[in-house]
Amino acid sequence: MPRQEIVKLHAFAALGVRLEAAVRTYAGSRRSGEVTQPLTDGAILCIGGAELTVAVATATSAPGGVNLTLTWTVTSGTADAAAVGITATWTRWSADDYLLIPAAGYSGNRYPRSPGIDKADPTDHHSISVSPIPRLHPDGEPAEASPFNRWNSGFPGGRSRIQLLAGDASTPMLALRHGDTVRQRMVVHVFPTPEIPGLLARVFDLRHELAGHPRQRHDLPFATAFAMQERKHNRENWVEEEGYYSIGMRESSPQDWQTGWVGGPNSAYALLVEGDALSTQRALRCFDFIAREAVTPSGFVKGSYCSQTKAWNQGLGQ
Repeated sequence: MPRQEIVKLHAFAALGVRLEAAVRTYAGSRRSGEVTQPLTDGAILCIGGAELTVAVATATSAPGGVNLTLTWTVTSGTADAAAVGITATWTRWSADDYLLIPAAGYSGNRYPRSPGIDKADPTDHHSISVSPIPRLHPDGEPAEASPFNRWNSGFPGGRSRIQLLAGDASTPMLALRHGDTVRQRMVVHVFPTPEIPGLLARVFDLRHELAGHPRQRHDLPFATAFAMQERKHNRENWVEEEGYYSIGMRESSPQDWQTGWVGGPNSAYALLVEGDALSTQRALRCFDFIAREAVTPSGFVKGSYCSQTKAWNQGLGQ
């Protein structure tokens, strides 16, 4: 990489951010190895029986960012299940910093993990814990990599590490052979903003920079689409005995009722606000069901209900 191109990434160093090239291998869904090197053109990374080199190129993007392209080449050996990419380590991270990442890591999941079990303890009404899902780690908890949609994030005392990988445990991993090439392109923007709305506005302005502007098709009016969904929900998703809209066709328990995430309240609220008289009446019954059946003594709500077994699922709602 020519020296003048490296300067384009010096804003990261000023913020206490260290950029590294990374290669990770997996055994099944578990990480079996990882190597990193400072992000420099021509860096060589060896892991298992494979050797990879990475070519790094930068250029100024039209909106004023940096187009960063990594081109990985397997120069020898093989790796049957691998991920290649870039890591960014914040050495001056604070839990008060605002981070935009895929929704699985939202701050509402920032609680300790339940020790020794796969589910949060539903009988504990005094403390909050979560199952081992991808999340932002609470202060003081050791960092651990949590793969979700190509991101990994850990927050050990003042540091944060985020990885953007091509192929990991949550996406198809790569089988790399001698001569294979993988190219990654990303756009980096560093800019000051005094408040969160300014960050969101900038992200909104830049949202098409990588994907381009999709051609919009105006084939189906929104009102027509809503009417189709409303008819479908009243015909196929309504559960009369309990009084709620199921998620799907109840062909399995996860398609029945979930109080959160993809659950019934999402449909019920839309039908309450925009639906006809029948939908409005049924939507109100959904909220009656929540108040009557889903609320626990702690004030939290139960998670998943099956109308066939007439029971809240073990570990999610009892």
